[in-house]
Amino acid sequence: MPRNMIAANVVIFELLDVAVSSGGSKIPNSGSKRWISTTPSERGFLRDARLVHLMKIGAKRLILNFEYQQHSYFATIGFSGIFETKYFEELQVNSSHLTAILSEANIPPSASPLEIIENIGGHDKDSDPDYNGHDAKLLFDLYPKIKVFRSANGIVADFWQAYFIICLEETIATGSWISQNLFESLTTMSELDSTRIPYSVLCRSIFDHDQSSLFLAMYRCIEALYSYTATISLMASLGIKSNWKTVSKQLELDLKWHPREDAALQGLFKKVGRKEIDDISSAIFVEAEPKDTYVARVARAVYDLRNKTVHYRPVHQEADIQDIDWGKLCSAMSCVILDVYNESL
Repeated sequence: MPRNMIAANVVIFELLDVAVSSGGSKIPNSGSKRWISTTPSERGFLRDARLVHLMKIGAKRLILNFEYQQHSYFATIGFSGIFETKYFEELQVNSSHLTAILSEANIPPSASPLEIIENIGGHDKDSDPDYNGHDAKLLFDLYPKIKVFRSANGIVADFWQAYFIICLEETIATGSWISQNLFESLTTMSELDSTRIPYSVLCRSIFDHDQSSLFLAMYRCIEALYSYTATISLMASLGIKSNWKTVSKQLELDLKWHPREDAALQGLFKKVGRKEIDDISSAIFVEAEPKDTYVARVARAVYDLRNKTVHYRPVHQEADIQDIDWGKLCSAMSCVILDVYNESL
């Protein structure tokens, strides 16, 4: 359904009026007819770009996914703007982009009430018959940095996968705790089949200052992979041709069946390279001896760490997580995911 361009502008200027009044001031022409000036060649995006999804990260950081003319567009608000990837082309933000983004984002301006009044106060159709709308730059400067990107390959299959790529770039640009090695492993993960990797879980975890959040998100990825491998194996044995997620869901709903986590985790870890096992062992302090139970004990330690991080039970000894090398653990876990994923192809 086409976007109502008049209504979109009303939303934007009403929010600016509210931002000023909530600060104890008032725009002289509050409520009057105002809009962002656009050119006829630009208005197609404003009118026809369909908002597919919006993800908020905190109070003033967002990603919006639009579809327009057989391409996916991604708008970021409040991101650093440093962004280099082969998957997206950065566009110059024009007035139609800005109007569509601000009307859908419902985000407060970052400027002060005085700055808002200086930029948009006193100009409107009611007081000036020659008024042709506000210059987009006057509004652009009132908000956190806004960027627009177009997919290089038409419509993306999974916007969460695209969000993950964008979020990864942001973590490096803003000096996150994530190391270069971990960034490279996560970048490789961003290219995997989105039906097997829960990118929605990963997106927010990489912004969390609590490093255990990324570990838990990666554990969810491993859960997805052992659910996938077990279900695909069963489907092959029974000659079932269907979506594996549908089969897995029905197995749990109808038969209360799902892979046993600790046993499934140990089975997957047997397919993993020794370096990854050693790195996990080093990060969470698992003894190397006896060797015949080493891999199983590392897998069990990961399973126990997940439980102790998620659950609080007085009967359990508290997990001493202060000394865990989360960066090393997450780097190794990302390699485990890649190993298991490649093994399941």
